[in-house]
Amino acid sequence: RLFFDDHNSGWIMSDYLIDLCFLAEIFLNFFFAFFLKTRLIKDFRSVAMNYVKGWFFLDVACLLPYYWIHPYLYSLRMLRILKLRMMLGGIEFSFYQILSRITSKYNIIASLSRIINFVFLLIFIAQIIACIWYYLGNQTGILEGEIVTDGWINNVLAKVTQDTDLSTKYITSIYWVFTTLSTVGYGDFYPFTTNEYLFTMSIEFLGVFLFAYAMGNINNLVQKLDDDHIEIIENEQEQLDQWIMKIDNSNPTRKLQPELIDRVKEFFMVYWQKDHTTIQDEYPFLSQLPIQTKHKLVYHLFGDFAKQFKIFFDGLEEAFKIEILVNLYPRKFEKESDIVEVETTAKEVYFITKGKVTISSKDGVLRYLELPQWSYFGEHLVFFKIKSSNAFMALDEEVECMCIAKEKFMEICDVYPKSAALLRYKAYLRRKEFRRVKLEVQAAQFKKRMSVDAVSVIR
Repeated sequence: RLFFDDHNSGWIMSDYLIDLCFLAEIFLNFFFAFFLKTRLIKDFRSVAMNYVKGWFFLDVACLLPYYWIHPYLYSLRMLRILKLRMMLGGIEFSFYQILSRITSKYNIIASLSRIINFVFLLIFIAQIIACIWYYLGNQTGILEGEIVTDGWINNVLAKVTQDTDLSTKYITSIYWVFTTLSTVGYGDFYPFTTNEYLFTMSIEFLGVFLFAYAMGNINNLVQKLDDDHIEIIENEQEQLDQWIMKIDNSNPTRKLQPELIDRVKEFFMVYWQKDHTTIQDEYPFLSQLPIQTKHKLVYHLFGDFAKQFKIFFDGLEEAFKIEILVNLYPRKFEKESDIVEVETTAKEVYFITKGKVTISSKDGVLRYLELPQWSYFGEHLVFFKIKSSNAFMALDEEVECMCIAKEKFMEICDVYPKSAALLRYKAYLRRKEFRRVKLEVQAAQFKKRMSVDAVSVIR
């Protein structure tokens, strides 16, 4: 309507319909919940304030009836372009939801959603360029005392067809855009004025980059349609092999032993196969899912882990459990190695999935307590910000743990204070029990030494 300067009732009604949609969006945005970090905020006051501080004033500016004030102010409706990214994100997410009902292969869903999103972006760009091209072609000039259009519409289109109604002009403009952007340029419609020549050159220049970008991305997306988790791991293995080769060549006099190389590869294989964080690191879809669907997805993948560590997860909020589960990553500790050293703070909270962890004195002589498989530790050091007075060690066998970084753990606790308070109380009781057991072992050791000394004195 802005570029075609058409004010028939059909266009005006469609404009009013779009205005109604914007008005409905403004109203509904006061009730749409939003995520604060990882927490879903539903409180009306918080939701309303978040919207007012965000898109509210821009949405109102897009809706004002500028044409009633002055016709030239109608161009301010172009502010709606600023919401293009949000609109495309909604389109991509909608198609993601539709495709997820057709196939369960994530790579196919993600790739097709991005292709469809790009197609909509291309259509939008073509629409804007076509409107500008029509506007340039419809500019008027004075010829022999009469006002006439001196652009491509009057001098090119009129010679091709006698049917020059608005629909024909619009379709021809769209046709010109795609032939020019794609650098095909059949030449049946061409610029006539200086402004049209300059605009055509800029669009041809843009077309080279746009279609090169489009073809490159589409090729990459199509190639990824058959990717799965095994192929991703194979790619990681290839990079690992290259890294090991560089290390091996860094010192020609001391080559790596095959056993050491196998241990390095085994460690990373375990890491790639068990890392929970991959569900959200590369793609934004998990945070965009409805809360119920998100819970079902995470429990389907990691529900068994939550059941094994019921002692930790029991009584906690569901959303808190989800955030812990999707931020876990694996670590492997060799036999006779320290996990948390004496007089150091824990950098993680640990969940033992294989082996047992020994709580002992610094030298490992006094063993106070053994934490078996499916136990956890480190949370009391994180909560109370203290240095460990004991050593947590993998003494008798290799130990595998799933861990969550201290910073991430505390960030989640800040969002869910109720669950954090319960865990902090559990940590207090566990620490108290650890200290009680430690004192009993030390007392028993002291009695043993006294008995030995007494026997020595008697002898």
